[in-house]
Amino acid sequence: MSFHPSLKHALTELYLGNMAFSAGEVTELLQSIDFVALEDAVNDRMEPVFAYTSDSRLLRRFNVRTGELFDLYATLLCSGPHVICDLDGTGAVVCSKGLELWILEDMTFAVVAHYGIYCLHNSFYAHYRAVKSGSPWKCGMKIDLRILTDQLKGMYAFGPATDSDGNDCPYSSGNENNGIDPLYDIIFPNDFLEKIDLGE
Repeated sequence: MSFHPSLKHALTELYLGNMAFSAGEVTELLQSIDFVALEDAVNDRMEPVFAYTSDSRLLRRFNVRTGELFDLYATLLCSGPHVICDLDGTGAVVCSKGLELWILEDMTFAVVAHYGIYCLHNSFYAHYRAVKSGSPWKCGMKIDLRILTDQLKGMYAFGPATDSDGNDCPYSSGNENNGIDPLYDIIFPNDFLEKIDLGE
């Protein structure tokens, strides 16, 4: 079943919620989007969104997933500005913190707080995510609709679909990144992380 009309309606409502743009500007931006192509791109990128993931390129490692944030699969549409911190000044341990905008299979939106840790030049990396309440405009997420429009058009204009961790879709644990099977793949139950403090 096609959800093309719902996708267009959802994005229209999202765009109209940004008071920084007039109705005329919103109409012009939306008319520049090929919603049929965008529908395919959004479908291709649907993935489970986990509260915590960790991956490594080391030979003996754990790839970890906790419970899913949503009952439905979702596609990452954009990330707001991330605060980057190089903990030791050498790039050995880098942290980032920011907000993400996801669209779920039922064409509702979710704002997710994201905290990433990248060690030894991505030899190990972990992602923490927690759902924020309210629309992106009420959550303080800074989205320039012109940039978002370009990103949406880029989803169907360039290259194969990838998920939020850069893996080829459909979603995988990331093993294909280096062709080496992990020592263990672990998926924890939904209540493993009862609370993630991401500055909510």
